[in-house]
Amino acid sequence: MLTYSVAEGTGRNKFVQKWRILTLFPDRQIQTEPIDGPSLPEGVFAVQIARVGELVVAYGGKTLCSGYRTGLSQGTLATYSILTGEWVTVDDKRDQEIAKAVGPTGWKFSDLTDRGGKNPVPRDMPLVFGTDDCLVVCGGLDNDGETLTDTWEWYPATQTWKRTGDSPIPLFSFMQG
Repeated sequence: MLTYSVAEGTGRNKFVQKWRILTLFPDRQIQTEPIDGPSLPEGVFAVQIARVGELVVAYGGKTLCSGYRTGLSQGTLATYSILTGEWVTVDDKRDQEIAKAVGPTGWKFSDLTDRGGKNPVPRDMPLVFGTDDCLVVCGGLDNDGETLTDTWEWYPATQTWKRTGDSPIPLFSFMQG
């Protein structure tokens, strides 16, 4: 699976995310299939994907915001069925509130979130991977630039998050593009 962002346009909607499913064969051949991405809020890019069973799960993302160096991290969550070829967006009203918030100088986005809650806070550059039955999200940076060490599992079958602990060191991933 592959997703990448390319610059097509200007301003807040400058980046467009492209989506491909890569199939690796035993003879080392690679097949690529472009697919439409999930329905994302306007201006969201840098969503990461991982395979979980027969699903591709898209998580995260970022929205460029006026006055912010890198933008506002999102908690976008969507699933793509490899069998049916359809995307389903998982609704999280908390993320909608955070996405609307553009506060004055000195205002902290983390004030909107409950780190002891039932969901991970939106984060930039987390390490994301899938297992047979869940998506795993580790570390990254919160919207204030603070490192995160928490680890979460998301189970598509029940659409629930479970905090599983903390990593001993901060973990990050980087998107090329």
